[in-house]
Amino acid sequence: MPTAARDSLRAVFHMTPPSGWLCDPQRPVFVNGAHHLYYLHSTQNNGQGGWDHASTTDAVAFTHHGVALPLQPDFPVWSGSAVVDTANTAGFGAGAIVVLATQPTDGIRKYQEQYLYWSTDGGYTFTALADPVIVNTDGRAATTQAEIDNAEWFRDPKIHWDAARNEWVCVIGRARYAAFYTSVNLRDWQLKRNFDYPNHALGVGVSVGRSADGARHTNIGKYGAELYVDRAPSDLAGYSLVPYTRAAAPIDAAARSVHLRIFVDTQSVEVFVNAGHTVLSQQVQFTGGDTGISFYSDGGPAVFSGITIRAF
Repeated sequence: MPTAARDSLRAVFHMTPPSGWLCDPQRPVFVNGAHHLYYLHSTQNNGQGGWDHASTTDAVAFTHHGVALPLQPDFPVWSGSAVVDTANTAGFGAGAIVVLATQPTDGIRKYQEQYLYWSTDGGYTFTALADPVIVNTDGRAATTQAEIDNAEWFRDPKIHWDAARNEWVCVIGRARYAAFYTSVNLRDWQLKRNFDYPNHALGVGVSVGRSADGARHTNIGKYGAELYVDRAPSDLAGYSLVPYTRAAAPIDAAARSVHLRIFVDTQSVEVFVNAGHTVLSQQVQFTGGDTGISFYSDGGPAVFSGITIRAF
């Protein structure tokens, strides 16, 4: 835990907004010599909001530019992603910044769908298409509680240009799986397939943010073909993140060693795996006494070596 921040919840080595609540920073885009970062922002803690905008040339000092995608009545802007359309595939002009973001149509949670915005001035102002470009058909048909629960998880589109196939790929998070879509123009999307994922156990790893009695901690570990961050033991009443407590990424199941760089800030844990090609980030609700570190191994011995601890 950074010693300089113990009297404040403001992060020490992460960007924070001038005021209000920040959530879900979107993948930055690089335009005109600067990285442009968009993030969910609200005047209320864990409240509805839109996207705010900041830029940086060195990833250390940020300039804030205010609202990029505004909150509208019963129509908040949730997570998504931005891309630079260098080839003008969407028809807004070469180099336009195109955003896909989740919003609940008519303010109805089970109608959350993907809306498109574009900018031609370097990402400072955006124009919206009126209708969603990826429709939540499950939401329209959902009647049982299980169907409604799944329909209420149709969010956080992540877009990538697949140069080998000359098409855009979008992955959308569902309740228990990920849905993959493709498009040639960022406007018209086709569902390709769904990808389900298992839920695994403890394995071997390190606990950070550990309380003196060991009851509170965040686990970072490897189990089989999965590298995970599990914040469940750090859950805090009034700010509960249950059941969305575990983030995971694939890793070679046969790997006998793993190098981790772990950054613990006042309200977050970030893990860079091996060369940093895999990164896991989690918001964590630390309390004042959550400063301990411990190691664990479930089902066999483990060796922990090359350990360096730095405080900021």
